[in-house]
Order: sequence, then structure tokens, then C-alpha cells
Amino acid sequence: MLENDELMEERFVAFIDILGFKEIIKGIEERNSKDDLIFRKIRSVLNFMAEEVYESNYAADLPVYEETEDGLIERELGDPRLTYISDCIIISAQPTMDGFKGLSRKIHKITADLASDGIFCRGAITKGKLFHKERVIFGSSYIRAFTLEEELAVFPRVIIDPEIINFFSLKEGQMPLAPAFYGLDIDGFYYQRYWTWFLYPPHAGAYDSYLYRVRGHIDENLDKFKDSPRVLEKYEWLDREFNSLISWWQELGLMELTEHDKVLMRE
Repeated sequence: MLENDELMEERFVAFIDILGFKEIIKGIEERNSKDDLIFRKIRSVLNFMAEEVYESNYAADLPVYEETEDGLIERELGDPRLTYISDCIIISAQPTMDGFKGLSRKIHKITADLASDGIFCRGAITKGKLFHKERVIFGSSYIRAFTLEEELAVFPRVIIDPEIINFFSLKEGQMPLAPAFYGLDIDGFYYQRYWTWFLYPPHAGAYDSYLYRVRGHIDENLDKFKDSPRVLEKYEWLDREFNSLISWWQELGLMELTEHDKVLMRE
């Protein structure tokens, strides 16, 4: 229930949407089988997103501790708040650098986990007035994030609203716009990169196993949609993004591919 003294706040807000969700659901309805692998996969993905709203999966993301009369209380950096609706999740955080880092961590965690199941996302991050408490969310910043995602995200990426780039007053390459976290795309949009170094779901077992799994999902869709140019370009973008990050890690000496591992770099 909303209290009379609660006001709208300045916050970062991200709108994250599952790519191709309508087509996924259409296929599930046509097959209408409880043994449908895609149905089980999408149910797992949506359960993950719903659970993240109430309690951080795996462990607290970027925990900080506040000393109170009752002892230490664990909180998450930047006060991230989440609301889940159908095929999308809305995340907001304090309008500070800590808030942006906390928001970014949540996005990385969600996109990394979903990618493990072959589900990819697109979205947008902006900043402005917002009311966000539990499942109640409204404000012009939320509307703008939704509009940017729909009109400008295009590829399976989470872009940063060009209007808030000046907020950071940072040179490219500095945190949080470091190359492993954010990239500048050819169309001029900064976007959050998918496969941050060693950030992957625990059920994947190991980072290299996770990468092979994601590589397999990308390859599957490159072949599946080779005769559908508008969809294919989205997976071609993911293919380039995947190869780009692995190449970057190799240049930094953080990853060394064996002959066996070179299958990750599909040409």
C-alpha cells in the first residue's frame, strides 16, 4: 500500500525485454506439450526473473553492510529494486555511481543467466523521476526506458540513454565504461556487454563450460534463421560480440585458446 508521504525520486532505471518472446510463446502454444523442452526452458527463465525480484539468486550482488542497533544489516550497493512483468524486468537504482554499478551488476547477472539457456535480451538504461516500490512503478524515466528499448535497442543489447552519458564525465575505458563492461557500438550507442569476465551462473559449472554452452546457442540460431535476414542480423551481432570479447581477453593475456578451444571463435 502506498503511503501519503512517499514521493517520486531521481533514479537510474533499466527496462529489459526477452528477445523473440512472442514467437517463443506461439511455438509453445502450437505444440501444447508438458514435455516441451522450450516450455521447460522458458518457465525456468521466468522463474529466475521472478525470484530475483524478492531475493538475489545465488548470493547478494555487491553487498554492503550497515551497522545498526541490532547489528550489521546486509544491503546491496546502490539500492537496486526490481519489478517483473511477463517477459520483462524493470530495475532501478540510486542516481549515483554506486547506483549505476549496482544496476549494471543486476543486468549482467540476468543476461548471463538467460544466455546460458539460449535466451537473449535487449533493453535500455536511463535516468529521471521515478516511483518504484515493490510492484508499483511509474514515472517518465520508466516510459523513456521502455521507448528506447523498443525503438533503439534493435540488437540483443542493453543501451545507455545518450542523454545521460554526460552524467559520468569519464573518458572511455574508465569504470564503469571499461571495455569488459560497456562498449561503443558502430551506431554510436553505448551498450552493456554480455559476457563479463567470470560472471556466469553457478549451475554452468565453470566459465569455459558456460562459454561453450552460449557459443552453441548462438550457432544454433545462426543456422536456424539463415533464411530470415531480420532475425539473423541479431544473432550475427551476438556472434561478433562474443568473438570480440574473447579476442580482447586473449590480447590482455587473460585467456589462452587451445586448438580444441578455437571452436569458440566461429568464423
